[in-house]
Amino acid sequence: MKTRKTKAISLLLVALLASSWSCGDLDRSNPLDPKNPMAKRSRTVLVEAFVNTQGGAVMQAATDGLARLSRDFGSDAFILLEHHVQKTPNTDVLAVEASLTRYYHLARLTSEQAIPDVFFDGSARRVQGASDAETAYLRYRSQLEDRLANSAQVTIEAEAHVEDGKLIVTADIAKLGASEVQNVATSVAVVGGLQNGDKAVVRELLPAEAIGSLHSDIIQTIRKEVPLQTGWDRSTLAVVVIVERANDQLVYHCASVPVTR
Repeated sequence: MKTRKTKAISLLLVALLASSWSCGDLDRSNPLDPKNPMAKRSRTVLVEAFVNTQGGAVMQAATDGLARLSRDFGSDAFILLEHHVQKTPNTDVLAVEASLTRYYHLARLTSEQAIPDVFFDGSARRVQGASDAETAYLRYRSQLEDRLANSAQVTIEAEAHVEDGKLIVTADIAKLGASEVQNVATSVAVVGGLQNGDKAVVRELLPAEAIGSLHSDIIQTIRKEVPLQTGWDRSTLAVVVIVERANDQLVYHCASVPVTR
């Protein structure tokens, strides 16, 4: 038979266990838990290069510099979007009208529009022109490292698959940390699909869509549909989900996922 002291200890243990169980959701040590007030993750920088195949040596210097940047840093550090743009018709068969619109949003003044033009996290950083590949690389590296020094406070979990002749893209987006961000917009770029294996070329870019504010206790889910174009090699297609500030295209975070069949 249990003594009064033994019963008291047993009741205390039960109470403590019950307390631990009920407060378990308060242990917010996971840095990717949106409800953790200290939540953060390593930044993946969005690098957008606006180019044209008819640009000659200066365009080649820019693309060579970016290729070296990719070799040195890898896909965990940044995602490259190679936007082909043309103001004169028939100067680039890879040109996408939506990419030109994106460029006008980032380079708003006509007097400041000249390619090659490379943006790091949207409006955060910019490198225009390229005298030679080495100089371009060093300039790109400086801006990339500057952006990588900042932790991302938004996380994205995305997936993409083919269904009924369309790309179906879904993504869960959450704000990390205790604060909120306002005026948030999301966009999706389709890249790759080329026989030469170049996976960075933008084939389609959906217009940014406002989703309002991101709070740490709410996960926003987006769903996008993109018609598959004739000639796209599905085996090399990928999508990039972009979360940015709507008024000035400052990119909060981005994520790339392959397209599953």
